[in-house]
Amino acid sequence: SLPVHLVSQLHEARDQLQEHVAHIKQEEGEEVAQKFVEEELPEIWAKAINNLTMSWAGARNEVEDHVKDLKKFFGSQRKEMPGKTKADILKEIWAELPK
Repeated sequence: SLPVHLVSQLHEARDQLQEHVAHIKQEEGEEVAQKFVEEELPEIWAKAINNLTMSWAGARNEVEDHVKDLKKFFGSQRKEMPGKTKADILKEIWAELPK
């Protein structure tokens, strides 16, 4: 399955390209628009898909790396203290604060 955000961006890019083709059709005629669609649009669309996909993948990787770092950080914070309650730990913290 595809990520919703990426699909949304691809739909937006498609809509913008369709508007551009309609503008060409209106300003320069049907033949020029058809030539653009056949000759230039496929390359433009391929580049757009590639750029959006690479951007999404980079953001995904960045988030995953951050999650790994956070898990590693919080995983290192686990110190078992058998027999101690939260209240005992808070008492120790309060005792250290005035120092």
